[in-house]
Amino acid sequence: LAIESKAHGFALTLSDVKFDSAAAEITADVTRGGTTEDDVPLATVTVTRSMTDMATELTEEAGEVFGSATYAGATGDLLTVVQKTKPTPTD
Repeated sequence: LAIESKAHGFALTLSDVKFDSAAAEITADVTRGGTTEDDVPLATVTVTRSMTDMATELTEEAGEVFGSATYAGATGDLLTVVQKTKPTPTD
């Protein structure tokens, strides 16, 4: 995911976005200014058994990544995790 704002003078890329249910967090590799920082914690997640509509809260690191400390502690979008499986080949 590439994010760029010419008005605010920044460009960054989020890659390798991961959800870790044991750690209850979402991380991503963040690239900006040609430098990549691996596994930046962007949000904490209130993990539920159903893995649907889980509440998220942005971290301090998310505030740094997105350029405003006001994002830290903000409510993020709800998260639903879906397991993808490969289709079984048919003859």
